[in-house]
Amino acid sequence: MTTQTVTPAAVRPPLSATAARHLATVERIAYGTAGAAAAIGPGTDLWQLHAAALGTGAGVLCRLWARARDREEGFAPRLLTASYKALPVLGLSTAYGVGLFTPGTSWWEVAASVAIAGLSAVAVPLTRSRGLRRAADNLPAVAAQQPDEDDYEPGYLGDLARYWAAAPATGTTRLAHIRQYRPDAPDFEAVILAQPGETVPGSLTERAVAGVYDVPEEAVKLAPVPGHGPGRMAVQVAPAEYLARQQL
Repeated sequence: MTTQTVTPAAVRPPLSATAARHLATVERIAYGTAGAAAAIGPGTDLWQLHAAALGTGAGVLCRLWARARDREEGFAPRLLTASYKALPVLGLSTAYGVGLFTPGTSWWEVAASVAIAGLSAVAVPLTRSRGLRRAADNLPAVAAQQPDEDDYEPGYLGDLARYWAAAPATGTTRLAHIRQYRPDAPDFEAVILAQPGETVPGSLTERAVAGVYDVPEEAVKLAPVPGHGPGRMAVQVAPAEYLARQQL
């Protein structure tokens, strides 16, 4: 069976923690400013502010309605994401409109605006939805990079590669060039390959490899591959040899 080849550029890098913090900070400042405007604005005579607040809410509602009428494949997740992002704007615009058309100023009008802004600042839906959308967009490319069951060799060598791919500690690396020393012993050697352009992670130590195959840590040896860079690492897992040495 042939598998689709996906270049590293096909997968967009995830939203970094630093970028997410910066976006969340900007978003929270925007919600704080909008909450203050929604609490104070209805009691003023600034028609420009009234028009901006109500017009923004109406525009977001129209866009959400247009998204709801889109029946293309996959519209439901997009509609849920758009609704999640629109909630703060619609909530603040509604609170502004109610305060504007209600005579006088009541405490609940201010409290509602502050509560909506506070909840929005905690949820930061724009930042969170951006990260979720990027992860969802990457799913087809990530799935295409996963090895098919038919890609593994039959028997013991295929099981070794399968266990390696299933272990969380091995990350995106894969096990290649596997060679079993003897058919009556589990000892083997192989090469750990990182993704193109990446290095074998430093967290992939003898202890981590021992955990993958449930062998003593002393039975695992790691070494650089001569003539190659840090994108490859030679590994030897020899529990039978280790037990034999212990019995001497």
